[in-house]
Parts: sequence; C-alpha cells; structure tokens
Amino acid sequence: MRTWFRIAIRHLASLLAVGGMVWIATALDNHEIVFPEVAALAVGFWLIPKRVWWVTRMQALAIMVIASLLGTLLALYSPLPALANIAVGFSLVYLLLALARSTFYPAVSACLLPLVLGVGGWVYPIAVACLVGLILALQWLFEQLRLRPRIPLHNPVPPLGKRLLPGCLMLAAVVGISALPLYFGQRYFVLPPLIVAFAELANPNSGLRKAPLRILIIIALCALMGSTGQYLQHLWAIPAGGMTILILASVLGIFTLANRRFAPAAALAIVPQIFAEPVSIPLYTSEVASGAIVFIALAFVLFPKPKVTPR
Repeated sequence: MRTWFRIAIRHLASLLAVGGMVWIATALDNHEIVFPEVAALAVGFWLIPKRVWWVTRMQALAIMVIASLLGTLLALYSPLPALANIAVGFSLVYLLLALARSTFYPAVSACLLPLVLGVGGWVYPIAVACLVGLILALQWLFEQLRLRPRIPLHNPVPPLGKRLLPGCLMLAAVVGISALPLYFGQRYFVLPPLIVAFAELANPNSGLRKAPLRILIIIALCALMGSTGQYLQHLWAIPAGGMTILILASVLGIFTLANRRFAPAAALAIVPQIFAEPVSIPLYTSEVASGAIVFIALAFVLFPKPKVTPR
C-alpha cells in the first residue's frame, strides 16, 4: 500500500470525525457534544507518525473520562469562583497524569473546558467518552490495517516525586495568567487548548521548543481560520459540519506548509463551533494569539533547558 494512500485515508478520517461531531451537535441542537480536543487527538493519534503523548489507549480513555467528569462536577456543583475551580481542576488532572506517569495533557482541556467556557452538563462527559473511544478504536484499526505504523511505548516520564515542582510552577502560571482575563470576561486569552500548549512546551526537552515563533504563527493562523469559518457559516447559512471540515482542512494545510503539526492549534480552530452566535474574528484571533505569546514565553522562562556542564 502506497504511503500517500495511507496518509490520505488518515487525513480523510480526521476530517469526517471532527465534521461529524459538529454535525451531530447541530442536528441535536446540543453544543455540549462539541469537544474541540477531538481535532487535537486526531492529529496526535492518527496523523503524526510518532508518539506524541506517553499513554496507553486504555489509560487515554480512562483519563479523559475522569477529567471530563471532574470538570462537569466542578462546573455544576462547586460553590467556588471560576479561577479557584480552574486551579482545583488543573491540580487534580495533573496529579492524575503524574500518578499514571503520562504526558496526556489534552486531559487538562477536557477538565477545564466546562469551567472556562461554562458549557458543563452531563451530556459533555458522555460525548467525551464516545468521541475519545472512537479516536482510539480507529487508531487501533489503522494499525491493524497498516495504515499507520505501530509505535512502541517506552515510558520515559519521571515518577510522581520529580513532577511535583514542575506541576506547582505550571499551576501558579495558569492561575496567574487566568486571573485578569476571567475577571474581565475575556476568556479567549485562556482557552484550555492554550493551557495544553503551555504544558507541552514546559518540557525543556520538547522538540516543539526549537521553533517557538513558528508555533505562535500556527496558533494565530488556526485561530483566524476557525473564527473566520464560524463567522461565514452564520453569515451564509453554511451547514456547520461542512464548514468544520473546511476549517480543519485549512488547518491541516497550514501544518503542511509550516512543516509542523501542533495538535493544540487544531483544537483552537474548532473551539468557535461551541458558540451558538458568531464570534468576533479580530477579538478571537487577537486574544488567542496574545494568550499564546504569554504562555509560550512563560514556558521558556519557568522551564529553561538545563545547561550541559563540560567535562
């Protein structure tokens, strides 16, 4: 089977999965079904030919379900203010990942999405479980059909004790950055996929840190594509599922031109589909880009690469 055919099948599947999710949400008139991180998971589990997150399939499903349930419980029943709920949610999900010795940071988004955007309801964790299960099942099928290479899991993630200090620094950064945007109601600055991007860039050895400007441009362009598509969808009465496919196709084109696939950026392009009303293109793009600048800068400041001492 030719390589281009394998790649084309996986790309087509990602377009149909994300577009189908939005189509179902629109048909049922329930936007809790829209889980933007599905686009990121499709990129990470289907399109990138290497291991993006250190996690088994069963772990990934369990962690995502737990995280989405936690976010839903906090959104529905916690008497705490939004900032405190975000701190609690981030802390518990990070602790869960540390105990599992996993770097599956999209789980942070699964927990924080209801808290940041106020879309919590019991349909949400059910949708997350079904969508993540679909992504993982198709990843297994792609491997069985040799449409995607099998990638062995050799877990290099440090144990819990060595992750507590980085976790505390990340928590302080997330709370500090989120305080003003939440107070003034400018939540695009701290969308959960941006927090996922920060967590992934906080690894001093991450290859993503080799081109921070490219990552920033990719994020800004994906935010622009997502908000523009959602606006035109409302302006011209274009079916949401079809427009989502066009948006994600544009995102994948950006990834190809930039020679870098950055999963959180794909999620940021799909976030506008959560909202029933058109989003402001300049506001969404500028706030997401500004938030990305702050998170990327803090990742480098708080987690510098250790200097190699010459012998």
